Amino acid sequence: FCLYNDAQKENKTTDEQVRLVNHRGYSSEAPENTMPAYALSVRKGYRYVETDVQFTKDNVPVLIHDTTIDRTSNGTGNVADLTYGQLQNYDFSYKSNSSERWAGYEGTKIATFEEFISFCSRNHLHPYIEMKVPMTQSQVRTLFQLTKQYNMQNNVTWISFYVNDLLHLRDCNASAPLCLLVNKVDSNAIKNAQLLKNGKDTIIIGANSRSLTVAQRATILRNNIHWCVWTIDSLSPVMQYANSSAEAVTTDNITPSEVYPDD
Repeated sequence: FCLYNDAQKENKTTDEQVRLVNHRGYSSEAPENTMPAYALSVRKGYRYVETDVQFTKDNVPVLIHDTTIDRTSNGTGNVADLTYGQLQNYDFSYKSNSSERWAGYEGTKIATFEEFISFCSRNHLHPYIEMKVPMTQSQVRTLFQLTKQYNMQNNVTWISFYVNDLLHLRDCNASAPLCLLVNKVDSNAIKNAQLLKNGKDTIIIGANSRSLTVAQRATILRNNIHWCVWTIDSLSPVMQYANSSAEAVTTDNITPSEVYPDD
């Protein structure tokens, strides 16, 4: 499973280390996809964070995983059917599928994408931005322009299950790193990843760790595509991937100091 020998592991530089991407912020101790969760990411030592973005009814990009607000707030309804002003009426401190709130975070508001990008810029974070639903070209351009506004356009990785979202982003920035998320690495996944290549960009397949095999990893690399995995919350498999050819590992709670204690 480990693709590096002992000498290679000892000589790995910081730039060669696998990226530990904090999933929805430090959502093990704070409300997911909220600014307090990303503040915790910084305190835990992460340099890479993942977020989910969708648009409200009045076209404001906000951070939320589900297409509804039901699971993580005291409200109900589809994100796309609610204005940003309406969303401000709800408390987003609720734990997943529970009426219980995260203690100390009561009253947390939904975060805008602009708040998030501004925070990443100030705190030297590299965000992995998941375009959570199929988006229009105009919406994708809005996201890109916000990264550009904070001089972050060359310090982000764009991820999505939807090829068209990534193609729209490539139209905005020809050299952007693009990560195609897949539940299974098959011929269709490879074909779609190849479709994203333009000779300037970096193409990554983001694979479900539960289904990714060694043979599939080899196939990805043979096609000159990078790969990463999501979402792993046990130290041992994260350590295994840290010593492999993975570019990144998404995790809820494994911190950089646990994987690289001497840094």
